[in-house]
Amino acid sequence: MTRRKPLVLAILDGYGLLPAGSTNAICVTTSPRIAGFMQSYPTAILKAAGEAVGLPAGQIGNSEVGHLVIGAGRIVMTGLSLINHEVLTNQIFLNLSFSESIN
Repeated sequence: MTRRKPLVLAILDGYGLLPAGSTNAICVTTSPRIAGFMQSYPTAILKAAGEAVGLPAGQIGNSEVGHLVIGAGRIVMTGLSLINHEVLTNQIFLNLSFSESIN
């Protein structure tokens, strides 16, 4: 059996990768350790807002929803997105609480 190599999942809350510029705090400061990690190890850039994390289109994400999605390994619809999805797919009528409240 092949032995698996150790893996580190490092989540940098509030650390966004945007185009370089004078208003990008990540680009105008020096962070040699983070730069070294990104050059030496595999990395991934994740979308953190809107439908990519189960929020309505255009809604800004937060650490709670980000950690939920990363931990689940899939999009987890909550709140308004879940209601919108159920309305669009007619699943809302299978929701007993909803059906009883309108009858």
